[in-house]
Order: sequence, then C-alpha cells, then structure tokens
Amino acid sequence: MLRCDYAVCSQATIAAACNSTNEIITMFQEELSKSVRENVEITEESNRLQEQWVDESEVFDMMKQHVRYLEQYRVDSIFRIFALKAQVKVLSDKLNA
Repeated sequence: MLRCDYAVCSQATIAAACNSTNEIITMFQEELSKSVRENVEITEESNRLQEQWVDESEVFDMMKQHVRYLEQYRVDSIFRIFALKAQVKVLSDKLNA
C-alpha cells in the first residue's frame, strides 16, 4: 500500500511539474509573441522615419539648388546694373556733347 501511495504521489508530482512546465512554456511563448510584435512595430517606425528623412533630404537639396539659382541671379543683376550705369553715362556724355 505504501508503494501505491508513492506511485500516486509521484504521478501527482509529475502532473504538477508538467502543469508548471506548460505554464512556463506558455509564458515564454507570450513574451516571444510580444517581442515579435514590438520588433515589427519598431521596424515599421524605423522605415517610416527613414522615408521621412529621405523626403526631407530631397527637399533640402532642392532648396539648396534654389538658393544657388537666386544667388547667381543676384550677382548677374548687379553686373547688369553696372553695365546699364556705364551705358547711361556714355549716352549722357554723348547728349551733353
């Protein structure tokens, strides 16, 4: 009879250990699923931010080109003004003479 009690006790211990093991496995699976979801979210956020950065970089490059164009236009305008002043002076001198 002692042997039967020991067998029942062992079975109960084994069953308890299995339940405990199943709970631990379930807990690890839940944590793994949570980590996978977080990884997907982080990857999506990273891709979104990288696309936004590329868009901003393209806008910045376009603005730099526009600034170069405006600077060249300003310099050309200055030279045109000096050329016009010279022509006005020549014409004024001809008119006076």
